[in-house]
Amino acid sequence: MSFKIITIDDDPLVRETLQRYLVNAGFVVEQASDGVEGIEVIKKNPDCHLIITDLNMPNMTGIEMLERLANDKMAVDAPKIMLTTEFITDKKHENIMDKKRKQLGVRAWFIKPVSEEKAPHFIGIVNALVEGKK
Repeated sequence: MSFKIITIDDDPLVRETLQRYLVNAGFVVEQASDGVEGIEVIKKNPDCHLIITDLNMPNMTGIEMLERLANDKMAVDAPKIMLTTEFITDKKHENIMDKKRKQLGVRAWFIKPVSEEKAPHFIGIVNALVEGKK
């Protein structure tokens, strides 16, 4: 069985890189360039096994998109990975994001870029999530 993963990021290079790593690892990949498009792709692929989304995007952020999915009861069972270029160092902000993360089904945060050096670790996280081990 091939696991279907949806990647959502406004940077075409990030989408291309993620697709290459995921396809090489045996996954089927659908893509979107922002949260608005992400919702449409998820509607067309309700059987997705994992959603990987960027945090900061134009039109609709990753958090806004996940809130909309939760409100519309779409892809609630699919685990999510949040990609970001930012480290959260403020303890209050970290606590708020941690609570929101849990509410929205975000099971992992990953700091971009997903480089060649980080790819094995990233694919390990993806495998664990789609196989329900994490």
